[in-house]
Amino acid sequence: MSRHHMLMLVSALTTALPLTGFARTVLRQANDDGTYCFRVNNKSRHPTCTVEAIPPAAVEAQAKLFQPDAQALTVYVVRNRWSDASNLVDLSVDSRRVTSTVPNSFVRLRLAPGPHRLAMTWDGHVIDGTVAGDVGDIKVVVVVGSAGVGPGSYRLEPSDLASSSRRIQASRLVADLNLQGPAR
Repeated sequence: MSRHHMLMLVSALTTALPLTGFARTVLRQANDDGTYCFRVNNKSRHPTCTVEAIPPAAVEAQAKLFQPDAQALTVYVVRNRWSDASNLVDLSVDSRRVTSTVPNSFVRLRLAPGPHRLAMTWDGHVIDGTVAGDVGDIKVVVVVGSAGVGPGSYRLEPSDLASSSRRIQASRLVADLNLQGPAR
């Protein structure tokens, strides 16, 4: 590759990287009604907003400490990928809808020990997976996908806290749920 072509490639990448989501996203504040809206680069005309109010900032800060719960299995479901720019995606645990997610968000769940079925639903599409653990364990499930135009495509992948903590830190907590009791 010639020096001229190399310089053109570096210039193109330098210009394009901020457009692909590698730029730092500033997390917006909750709306007056407590809901949260994600906007691409905080400028999009059509934000993706939560249905429910999000937890207060103090709860989010505590969740980002990643402390184990001595009485529950803690599961973080994180949705933070550069190509995921739209879609309200519902989260169900053990066949019970519990909340909705937006891009650059996460949910903290406290569950009884054992296996649990997680399902994500959007635009008539459903994906599911399982997570299992014991009291005091912290598990992470990453929602991997892309959405911009069209219905999008997602999958659930187990992860670990060490490799996912930066994604969680850069995301907004949209639900903090203790689901150890029976379904209502």
